[in-house]
Amino acid sequence: MNQISAWLLIIVLLFDWIGARAKSESLPPSLRGKSIGVYVSSKGFNYDEALDMQITQFLTIGEDRSYVGRLKPELMIRLGWMLSEQLQDLGQADTVHFLNADPPRGFAFREIYDVANNRVKKEIPEALQDIDYVFVINEFDLAYRFHRSSYVRSNRMITERITVKTTSLALTAFSLGQGIQGSTIQVCFDDQKNKKPSRHFDFFHEKSPMGRYLGFVFSQWWQLWLEGQKDNCPEG
Repeated sequence: MNQISAWLLIIVLLFDWIGARAKSESLPPSLRGKSIGVYVSSKGFNYDEALDMQITQFLTIGEDRSYVGRLKPELMIRLGWMLSEQLQDLGQADTVHFLNADPPRGFAFREIYDVANNRVKKEIPEALQDIDYVFVINEFDLAYRFHRSSYVRSNRMITERITVKTTSLALTAFSLGQGIQGSTIQVCFDDQKNKKPSRHFDFFHEKSPMGRYLGFVFSQWWQLWLEGQKDNCPEG
């Protein structure tokens, strides 16, 4: 091998090393064996009331949690519980705590969580000392849009307005004790426009259209997390 070839080989290997290092640094931290907290912020949690019937059907599967006038907190609770339970297996975490349903830990987290700026204080209270990461749903906006669909029946052109669910989700992962902004993933999901991701989360997939849809929304978040991506939202 002559000197020029040797230098070219060194340059190629150097770029390969830099590329591999950049890729590894972009990937999320492993959750294997870690203790995780899940928290749903009510301030950024919203849904369109036109979807009440579908949400109620989702909530009544397994147990009747749909109390009149309490759909928002009941939806928050069910999503938080299901996310916590399934995240443990997905991430191979040691434990996952749903902080909204754990008064001591939930109160302690609210004390250090700055909702307005979406960050946590560096000083960690005793109730949270055993937790490595906290995943915060700081934005959840479930809405819908109308799509016109036309088809022919008995030689007649029929046009219908179809309701299409849409969601904007922001989920931030905080490494407790760091006192930083955390790492936020933004998900934009349209039930018609977006390709369905692999089903990492199953929110009553076979029993509830709303559950099936929400499972895809959170599966899209998990797919972005695995790939080290920050969002899938269209530009502009």
